[in-house]
Amino acid sequence: MPTNAQPANPIARLFRPDPSRDLFRVLADSLGEAVFVLNNNADSLLACNHAFLLLSGYGRAEVENLSPGDLFPGVPGESTLAQLTSPWEGPELRLEQTALKPRQGEILLVDLSGYGVGSPRAAILVKARLSRERLEQDDRARTQGRLLQTMAEATAALLDTTSPPLPSILNHARALLSADSVGLYRVSAAAPDYTLEGLLPEEFPSSLPSTALDPLQRPSSWALGQRPEHPLHKAARASGLNALRSAPLGSPIAWIGVLVAGWHEQDQVPAEADALMSLIANLCHEAVLLGVRSASLATLQQGLDDLEAELRVQSGAVSEGILVLDPDLRVVRANAPAAALLGYQDKEMIGLAVQDVLVGPTDVLATLLDARGHERRAEQSGLTFHHRDGTPFPAQLRAAPIGPGRSRLLVVLSDRSERQAIADQTEVLAQRALLGEVSAIFAHEVRNPINNISTG
Repeated sequence: MPTNAQPANPIARLFRPDPSRDLFRVLADSLGEAVFVLNNNADSLLACNHAFLLLSGYGRAEVENLSPGDLFPGVPGESTLAQLTSPWEGPELRLEQTALKPRQGEILLVDLSGYGVGSPRAAILVKARLSRERLEQDDRARTQGRLLQTMAEATAALLDTTSPPLPSILNHARALLSADSVGLYRVSAAAPDYTLEGLLPEEFPSSLPSTALDPLQRPSSWALGQRPEHPLHKAARASGLNALRSAPLGSPIAWIGVLVAGWHEQDQVPAEADALMSLIANLCHEAVLLGVRSASLATLQQGLDDLEAELRVQSGAVSEGILVLDPDLRVVRANAPAAALLGYQDKEMIGLAVQDVLVGPTDVLATLLDARGHERRAEQSGLTFHHRDGTPFPAQLRAAPIGPGRSRLLVVLSDRSERQAIADQTEVLAQRALLGEVSAIFAHEVRNPINNISTG
């Protein structure tokens, strides 16, 4: 009798040590479906492939000590194993939505297909795949996840200040609706008609009068086979679109346009198309309003910039120093003469407290507070302030409340250095003239002493 005789049972040859077992493992691992093998009594797990390890979450070494009851626990599991070991009516046994317990996580619902190995049956080969219902649930979950992600990206476009939000929202709308074309007709600021934005086929008009959009002030739908009564329906049929949906932007009170989506095939239209159309229309509505507000703000900002430039030119042309103080008496504006007078560079004084700028022996806070508190003009002359380098100069201060609620103060500084110099020079000349007159009288008295005596 040969010493290398093969066992008569084919399943014994299949699972005996190398090389047959390794050959089965290699072949089974090449399959995409999960496969495992039970003995005929379904009380021992003989082998499995890599796809089954991924499905169950077990490692290959762990499977060797695993029993079928660990995979199919409880009464439902006992019923599953009993059906696998009982006689079958045909060559294959199918079990749907069977509970399989993975190593971690929730119970999985799988569909099983059992096949007998050997004749008589010595083992049971089982294919396992996630049940169709579970796959559909997973597909729905993935679809909903993609919808939520796309919706999040579309709403984020409203917060992006670097580019107009409307084109981005329309682009995301195509993905949300699985549509071939998405666009909208929106009210135009430069014309009475509604203009087209987005990617609709060239058969669609570039603009429509408001009367043509009046019937679309509520959600509407059209499909091939229906009579095309509206210009957009005729355009859809001419461009090869078999389904068209529309949703108004805004409300009848604030009517600004209509969202339009088209599909080449009617079965492409998602079941939740109406809800998505309404949601996207609201996003487009906000995007349009945001664009109008942004344009208005840009125009307003440009006007403010022009006014600011004009004020700088005007205040710079004034020889006197001008400061504007906020309610906390901090400098919010200063013209060039004020900066030069006090020894600062342009805008260096912005944010500084007035007492840190107007430095001198006389405290001017009382005058400023009086002007603001009593909402009246105040003036103080004969003051001495110091330049930033400590050099003193004579000045006059005038203050008046300005702005909304008279919460700000306008302070005008007049440099009196030139006037002081003139006054000082005048005083010197006057003193010199007085001294000259006294000297002349004295000289006359000295030259005529006898006459003065005689007269006396």
